[in-house]
Amino acid sequence: MSAGEKLVGSRYHSHAVRVPSTPLERRHPVSTSPQSPVHRFEVRSAPGREDPRGHAAARAFAAVDDTQAPETVNHASVFLVQGELDADQCARVAEELLADPVTQSVHVGASPAPKGSALIEVHPLPGVTDPAADSVELAVKAMTGV
Repeated sequence: MSAGEKLVGSRYHSHAVRVPSTPLERRHPVSTSPQSPVHRFEVRSAPGREDPRGHAAARAFAAVDDTQAPETVNHASVFLVQGELDADQCARVAEELLADPVTQSVHVGASPAPKGSALIEVHPLPGVTDPAADSVELAVKAMTGV
């Protein structure tokens, strides 16, 4: 298991992206403002598709303790994008950037955990380099102009 992933019930890999909302912020980045909304995108295997990362996590659990291993593990990549994005921009980012429409589905917001399951979400530590987040940040800026 690597950092940034959620296990048991669902498994997440999280990327935090901050999109500056004003020209001044683009020239002079500032710390995260509580006024800027954070948009959550959950990308997972499409219904009916295999979930190789979830299967790998289930095998890893079983290798440690087969008696305590969960029956299933589902994986989702979570992207947290902070910035002034409207609903149309969020939909475009979700559908055109973050998810492969053939093999994946994307949910904007937080999905509830299935009844009787455990939800584990792990985020990278502050200051840890996250190249995927950097790439998403550049792409969101290019797509939305925000």
